[in-house]
Amino acid sequence: MKVDWFSSDGEFEADVQFGYVDKGTTAPKNLNPSVVLNTERTSVFRTIRDELRHCDEFFFSVAFVTPGAIARLKQDIVDFEGKGTIVTADYLGFNPPTAFAELLNLRQHNVDVRFHPASAFHPKGYIFTRGSGVTAMVGSANLTDGALLKNHEWNLKVSARKNSDLSNQFHELAAQQVEESAPLDPAWVEEYKKAYVPPPPRRTVRTVPISSTIPV
Repeated sequence: MKVDWFSSDGEFEADVQFGYVDKGTTAPKNLNPSVVLNTERTSVFRTIRDELRHCDEFFFSVAFVTPGAIARLKQDIVDFEGKGTIVTADYLGFNPPTAFAELLNLRQHNVDVRFHPASAFHPKGYIFTRGSGVTAMVGSANLTDGALLKNHEWNLKVSARKNSDLSNQFHELAAQQVEESAPLDPAWVEEYKKAYVPPPPRRTVRTVPISSTIPV
């Protein structure tokens, strides 16, 4: 049974007080705002998995997706009993055809996978709805192997009750993206595969150690 921490007596208020007003407040620390990083103690991957286990509905809006990232979360999505939505695009040609193929496979697990037509689609947002509230993580992390576990990412995770303005903003954003996008189509994926040209690999251009340029 999933616990609705938003409706627990005084717990959400204590987390808000702890996170925004006074860090000395005694709080359960289930819904307090937090910065999500990839460190030895935590990661974007762990945060997404935890939220999937507690939410009734999820919405991901991400520019970049890799097959490996989908594979890491696959079992959690298979086990998920609610409604899921993932919106992405083909910005910069980063997403390989195999990523779109893996996304298509998620449709059999009650995930609405959608393609957004924007020419510069670049969001990185994860929204989780449960009980009487919503938790969202927004920042720099795409749905890629590196972003989930090792990249230097900064993300802010916040929570709000369903009747709040922040919750309304998140749900309006999600609804707008669903309206602007279309279900990912197998025929389109096949055509994308035929025409796909991988972007050139990134090159490291730094030749001088950064420490040598910093005055001491």
